[in-house]
Amino acid sequence: MAALEGRFLAVDEALGREPGEALEMARAWWAEQPGDVLAALALGRGLAAVGQRSAAARAYGSLIDLAPSRAEFRRHAGQRLESVGALELAVDSYREAVLLRPDHEPVVISGVVVVRPQATITVEANAGADVMLRFVAVLAEQLGQV
Repeated sequence: MAALEGRFLAVDEALGREPGEALEMARAWWAEQPGDVLAALALGRGLAAVGQRSAAARAYGSLIDLAPSRAEFRRHAGQRLESVGALELAVDSYREAVLLRPDHEPVVISGVVVVRPQATITVEANAGADVMLRFVAVLAEQLGQV
């Protein structure tokens, strides 16, 4: 089953035309099916599209709540959390994904920081200093190194 079909596709198409309409569609879907992962994702996308970033972060956090032991959900939630600026939550989600599945590929955060199962941190030299410092500080705190 492709993700872009049915209600998810309808919300996705509405996001391109009228984000407010897409948000209302996603809200109705989530209200009808609060345990549906795609409904949570659609809700987060709709909220982000209309600028409600903290509400979008809560919706994306629902992905974790729905399947806390699924590393792939945590990785995707981390990407979505990062996209709305919830960096601390994104790092925590990525960290948990690595702990759950250390055999998976390393996690890349904004192309700047790589979290490996051994908790090694690699920072690309071409990244902006402020971005690097923020990510390293968040990661260090998350890993208990501060």
